[in-house]
Formats: sequence, C-alpha cells, structure tokens
Amino acid sequence: MISFLVALIVSSAIKIADQWGKAVVLRLGRFHSLRGPGLFFIISIIDTVPYWIDIRVIITSFTAEKTLTKDTVPVDVDAVLFWKVLDAKKAALEIAEYKSAINWASQTALRDDLTIHSARHGYATLLYYKTKDLRAVQKQLGHSSLNMTSLYADIMPEENGEIANKILDN
Repeated sequence: MISFLVALIVSSAIKIADQWGKAVVLRLGRFHSLRGPGLFFIISIIDTVPYWIDIRVIITSFTAEKTLTKDTVPVDVDAVLFWKVLDAKKAALEIAEYKSAINWASQTALRDDLTIHSARHGYATLLYYKTKDLRAVQKQLGHSSLNMTSLYADIMPEENGEIANKILDN
C-alpha cells in the first residue's frame, strides 16, 4: 500500500513540457517558476501547473464586424492576426484569458485604424505584387500620373511578394 502511494506521488511529480511550451508552476498558490521545454519535476501536493503557455507564433482569424471607417464609410472586415507570447509569466498571471484579450484588442485596433485610404493602399500594393503592372494599378486607382502610382512598387519588402501572391490567389 505504501509503495503504491509513493509511486503515485512520484508519477504525479514528473512533467514534460513540449518544445513549444512553457509551464507555469505555482507553489502553494504563488508563482514559483516557468519550466520547459523538456522534463521537469514538481513537488506533488505543494506545486501545481495551472497554465501551459504556447510560445510559438499563433494565427488567429477574426471578423471586426460591421464598422465605420474614419471616413464614415460602413465596411465589414475579416482579418488575420499573427501573435506570440513573449512573457509567459505575465500572460498567465496578469491577464485573465489572454487569448481572448488579444482577440478583442486586435479588433478594437483594427476598427480604430481603418480608413478607405488604407484599404485602397493595401489593395493597390497587393495588386502590384501580383501583376507587376503599374499601369493596371494606375487604371484601378484612377491616378492621372504614373508617378503617383509608382510608390506602390516600393511599399513591401520583396520577400513579402510571395505572401501577397498567396493572398490574391485565394
């Protein structure tokens, strides 16, 4: 009976954090340490691991719902957010439901910064990277001068061209 109890305590003390994870260890309800990745031990009964934080880049898609641009034009916007937890301790201990907080903060920021000009600018930049045809972009935007349109050729770094092409292919 005692050997079974000892085996149970020892087995509950062994933890393994994945390569992309951090474990938040609380000792008697207070922050003790961050552990991982890999094998680590806790003191059963005294220590708990209430949070496992993913430290990879996380992709979250969301809809900013119907909103008004700064120019008072109603639009529906879908967006994708790439984010990463940089401080696992703060994510676990200072923010209740940090994933939801990131989603809501992103939607709010998108609503605050959205203008017809920024949407038009983004469209023109993606169109240029897809077609490499400044005249087509000039025609789409209604610019009278190719000089005005040429600024879209230098907006994104070249390595982002592949991402732009994938967005436009979908």
